[in-house]
Amino acid sequence: MLGKLIPKKRARAARDTRAKTARQEASSDYLPEHMGHRRSDCWWDPIYNPDLEGKLQRCTWDFSDNSGPSGQFIYGPTLSEKVSPGDTFKLHKVTFKNCDFQGEFDPRTLVMFDECTFIGCDFAYSHWKDAHFRKCVFEKCSISLASFDRCEFRDNTWIKIGIAGSKTDINRTFITNPDELIFASVSGTRENDKTFEHRMYQWFRLQGTRAHLARSIFKSHEQVGDDRTFYNTVKTHDLQESFSRISRSLYELFYGEWPSRVRALLAIFALALENIILRFFGVTNGWGASPTRPLIFLAAIWIVFAKIYSRFPEITDPASPYQKSFNITILAGYSNEYAVSNTPCLDFMQNLNVGFAIIFYSVFVGTVISRFSRVR
Repeated sequence: MLGKLIPKKRARAARDTRAKTARQEASSDYLPEHMGHRRSDCWWDPIYNPDLEGKLQRCTWDFSDNSGPSGQFIYGPTLSEKVSPGDTFKLHKVTFKNCDFQGEFDPRTLVMFDECTFIGCDFAYSHWKDAHFRKCVFEKCSISLASFDRCEFRDNTWIKIGIAGSKTDINRTFITNPDELIFASVSGTRENDKTFEHRMYQWFRLQGTRAHLARSIFKSHEQVGDDRTFYNTVKTHDLQESFSRISRSLYELFYGEWPSRVRALLAIFALALENIILRFFGVTNGWGASPTRPLIFLAAIWIVFAKIYSRFPEITDPASPYQKSFNITILAGYSNEYAVSNTPCLDFMQNLNVGFAIIFYSVFVGTVISRFSRVR
């Protein structure tokens, strides 16, 4: 009988211990140990500051008597005690300086940071849900190893941001200026390594990290946000992905082995041409947002080539240049126009006309189909 009671007592004691631990974690009197040593280890991150290692104080979320916390460790579950279920918890013009955010920031209601300032703050190991950041300033902060779910970043200012590419989790989160966030990211160098090779290595690695984060934001904006921001994200992602490959080839050209240097040199020319083509077609249809742009280009081609055809002496009818240009530009009448015996110069202009028409006609049709038949 005693042997049966002992396991039951142990199980009951284990449940009581877990319940007590849960109550402690939900209490403002409990604060877990700070995770990691990023302030002293991550020399490439803008939050790198060995002087702060082990010196961060506990935050109480009570900022009524000062402008905001400085040098504090802010644990996520402590925020839940400050909110009322169903009511928006708003912080207005609070300055967070050299603070580390860690833990689950999920108080089951909307948290609004309005015109707040974050300076030298580390968001690593923090998981945010339903948090809105509006017109905030993020300066020398790091969102590496952070997670944002159903959050919004509206009209924020980004200055020297640390990112970790695929290790920064962006899920159903809306960012109104993703391009500014991407291009505000930085990567430092070792204090004891001033070589150009080290700086160039950090530079090309940063370009790849930017491309990874742009991809994450792109996937997030497929689910949330407006079309204007979505296509801005498409532009940022495509250009950054192209440039990251160019930067890698440049590094290999300078510091790779000889066989890889030759391949890198050839790749640079191919990738540069690809980048130019990408930019050209991106401007042509607003990176997929505007079917009107290629249509305007087609109209411009029709008028420009009509003016060119009117200068050929063999075309005497005043209306003929416009009809010829129209037939070729819409592609349907190209064979009829080319059947007429022409001079080599006129033949060249007709071929040029149909070449431009094919390019912009393809972009126009592709953009229209994409806009009206795609599932975002």
